[in-house]
Amino acid sequence: MAGPIIGWFLFYKAFSIRVKDSFIRCLLVNCIGTFIFFFISTFRGEAQPHWTLIAFAPLAMLVLIRFKQAGTLPKWFYRLAYINIALILFLRISVMFRIPPIANIGEIKSFYTFRDWAHAVKEKAGDHYVIMSDGFQNPSKYNYYTNSAKDFSYDSRYYRKTQYDLWPIETGFQHQRVYYLQDGPSAATTDTIKVKAGKWYGEWLDDTRTYQQVIIDADNYKVKLSPGQKDTLVLKLANPYPYPINFSNDGAKHEVALDACFFKGDTMVGTQRADSTFNRILLPPGQATLYVFTLKAPLEKGKYDLLFSIITTPFTGSKNSRVIHLTVE
Repeated sequence: MAGPIIGWFLFYKAFSIRVKDSFIRCLLVNCIGTFIFFFISTFRGEAQPHWTLIAFAPLAMLVLIRFKQAGTLPKWFYRLAYINIALILFLRISVMFRIPPIANIGEIKSFYTFRDWAHAVKEKAGDHYVIMSDGFQNPSKYNYYTNSAKDFSYDSRYYRKTQYDLWPIETGFQHQRVYYLQDGPSAATTDTIKVKAGKWYGEWLDDTRTYQQVIIDADNYKVKLSPGQKDTLVLKLANPYPYPINFSNDGAKHEVALDACFFKGDTMVGTQRADSTFNRILLPPGQATLYVFTLKAPLEKGKYDLLFSIITTPFTGSKNSRVIHLTVE
């Protein structure tokens, strides 16, 4: 991230600086603290390398101050710096003009061909909302190339939350007709879109409803049970939307349910569904209610990550609660 050839030297210089005032100390705290924070966060989940870019502002200032303190730099540093600049320019020019083999690298390859893909999807969806699952990249490309905000990322129980869980796009397509686009076929697939960006499968959904932003809080986030033991968790369900929501399936086009999902690592090993009393809940905007969930522990001993997910057909269920640490012993 700091440079393929001279990055190591910049880090060495920055962290060998002589602290002479509170400003330098503040730069060190911000730089080192950022790396420590994201290192610790990797024990809980994924951390993207570019998240640490906020540390490179103090890092650059520390390097410049250290250069000033040293007075002179070795001649080899300038030679390496020129090579480093040449490599960066070569990479950027290769990306701009699609020069192989650089342009065929996986992540870089994804920069191209999505303009045609977006317009092909737009021809199918028209002015309707488009929903895709698990990932903000493709919905963002669609919104960019169509100059709209009509594509929504449905972040499921298997994924993490993104900016689409914060933006109010979801409120715009409730009970509307939407176009559901996936990278694999389903029993309801009606369209196949084949472009250079890949093969995609679409279907129409009527009277769509999702509850991705509903917040579920448990009264206990560390639970110990015996294999097969039943226990109750008091859940607080909050409605953050500017309109009332209900979980009734009476006359609904798409059924809704509440699942307790048991994970080991990234793999879901089982689910348990709430009883029909969940479908009687009605929440005015900004209001919350309590719901008692009777939980049955898995039969296999071990440590599980438990989370609660509201699932509406045909989606896979959203991540509505924090992770509850369940120990079966």
